[in-house]
Amino acid sequence: MTLKSGFIRSLATLNTCQYLLGIGDRHTSNTMVDATTGELVGIDFGHAFGSATELLPVPELMPFRLTPQLVKVMQPHGTSGLFRSSMIHVLRTLKENKDVLVATCEVFVNEPLLDWELRAKKDIKAGTFGKGVGAEEGVNLYSTNKLETISQKLDGCSAVWMMQNLVSANTRFQASSGLLKATKAILDGSQYDKGCPRAEARQRSLDDMHRCDGDGHQVDILIELATDPNILGRTWIGWQPWM
Repeated sequence: MTLKSGFIRSLATLNTCQYLLGIGDRHTSNTMVDATTGELVGIDFGHAFGSATELLPVPELMPFRLTPQLVKVMQPHGTSGLFRSSMIHVLRTLKENKDVLVATCEVFVNEPLLDWELRAKKDIKAGTFGKGVGAEEGVNLYSTNKLETISQKLDGCSAVWMMQNLVSANTRFQASSGLLKATKAILDGSQYDKGCPRAEARQRSLDDMHRCDGDGHQVDILIELATDPNILGRTWIGWQPWM
């Protein structure tokens, strides 16, 4: 029981933090387990700030890893009970310290990642930032937008809206309106039949695109996205979404 509690609490903490920082590529080899406590430790943060959604050939549409195998370990309560309450507690604590977290991340505005600089230059060439925007200003705008995403998540923005925002920023999706439309339909639940609980949950989130009705609602939407088989089934095979 102690091992299971340690596992559940650490998974809730890890997933919440990785969602806020946009950590992706969470395949099975990027999470380690302490056999003495049951706690999880994440490694390899090569895809951060949403790059796994924006840049990978098969974009990740889930906020964190919460696959069937992980859910089964937490039985009989699954994603409810200790896991959900732990996520709410972690999210609430991080929100209370929002100023410190955002200030810490501001170092990336002054010292942007190389990937950000390369991406910003592509956006400048494509005219994403408008006319007359130079390289330095473009990199600064791109970096600022990344930090604004973290700030919006801490403010309680809809998880569905945040994911759509990342997908919309992807030039591959902009080049294909059909692909973008289909992906949004998966995320907002409109692909499901009317009356389907998943569709109704997504729609409630979309109806209020700038905030969620409390930390519990935000956590519920995140869990909903992370466990949706329609999203997991469209994930890169190397991510092993069935495990």
